[in-house]
Amino acid sequence: MKMKTLKLLPVVGLVGLLGGCATQPKDVAKLDAKINEVTAGDFGQFMYHESLAEENLAEVRKIRQWWKDGHYWNIDTEGHALAAGDRALQHRKMAEKALEGWHDRCVRHPDVCIKEELLATAYFDTGSAAVKTLKDASVSHIIELSRIHHPLEVDVIGYTDTVGSTDSNKHLAAQRANAIHDLLHKNGVDSHTVVKNIPIGEAGGPDNVANQANRRVDVKVRLYQPYPK
Repeated sequence: MKMKTLKLLPVVGLVGLLGGCATQPKDVAKLDAKINEVTAGDFGQFMYHESLAEENLAEVRKIRQWWKDGHYWNIDTEGHALAAGDRALQHRKMAEKALEGWHDRCVRHPDVCIKEELLATAYFDTGSAAVKTLKDASVSHIIELSRIHHPLEVDVIGYTDTVGSTDSNKHLAAQRANAIHDLLHKNGVDSHTVVKNIPIGEAGGPDNVANQANRRVDVKVRLYQPYPK
């Protein structure tokens, strides 16, 4: 009896191993949901059709290379290549249409595609265009954004208090904006970044008031972002 038990043990173990190797059910619906998520919207459809255009164009190029290399071919091969070329062209047209839709939405709704944010404020003494205070971390953040976001637009907006004439304060605001403009470039702002000086002049308030809060330059950035679905 013991001998029979010993002979059965390997068989039981083999059954257990086979059970552990059983094929797990494939969750196709989960993959379909992920594909649909990626290809949703105008930009997603652009990606989808552009990739299929590339795929079919690659097939045309492969057959063309066969011909150039002198490999055997027949009329079916030529028909296959031409059909792939037609599919590539159709997908290209669909990709262009989707991209135009995405671009049109951005043009009509800039608030959706453009994010504006105040990232830094520099302060100055009365009548001075020399920077008094500006956080180094703010400058570093702007420089980093300029390197990872193309396009990035930076508005350097100069203000003054109401001490002095309107004309002289306008000129002073321009000098202050230019000082920050130069500082950003000195610290390595990316060459693709558009830095625009906007000298406002007097920030408002009663005349002839030395208001420290108004002796400033605001640095705002605008970067393009995907529109929400």
